[in-house]
Amino acid sequence: MIRSTATSHDLARGHRVAAWSSALFSAALVGAWLAASAAEARPPSPAPAAGDVETRAKLLVEAVRKNDPKKAHPFFFPGGDFAEVKAIKDPAKYFDYLIRVYDKDVLTIREKLDSPDTVEFVRFELGRGRNWVPNFKEANKVPYYATYKSRLVVKDAGKEKTFFVRVMISWKGQWYCTHLLRKSLNERI
Repeated sequence: MIRSTATSHDLARGHRVAAWSSALFSAALVGAWLAASAAEARPPSPAPAAGDVETRAKLLVEAVRKNDPKKAHPFFFPGGDFAEVKAIKDPAKYFDYLIRVYDKDVLTIREKLDSPDTVEFVRFELGRGRNWVPNFKEANKVPYYATYKSRLVVKDAGKEKTFFVRVMISWKGQWYCTHLLRKSLNERI
């Protein structure tokens, strides 16, 4: 029979050392996470430029003119990247919902025009404020810039009309729409 020479004092000290080591390791992990979070919380300067958003806004107007919302999809946030941004259970399902709302908004713009078949693009003005959205602020895994109330100006029956694009976010150096006129199908405009 083998006898242990460890006393209860030695065992307690061993447990304290193990607990202390575990606490130090946990603190190191938390510290690393906080440092990474703090770095993500600081926005890069300057905010991204408009990039090719005007070219894609022209596709939005073409989609309105041709009564074909799918032609406007390049103006909307890319579906393949959506799961990288959103920290939600089923990002693909939410993306499908958002694109349905967007398609309905494209058709709503058409309904609000006097001569939708001849509408012309005039200009697109990205919203003035560029707001840094830190991770987890809007169910997002990663931070990004957002801007609100960008202006889509069109010529309808010889007169300029303005439509406000509700939300645009910057992703991989480009600006994309995430909410055109409304945030949900139930919202009245």
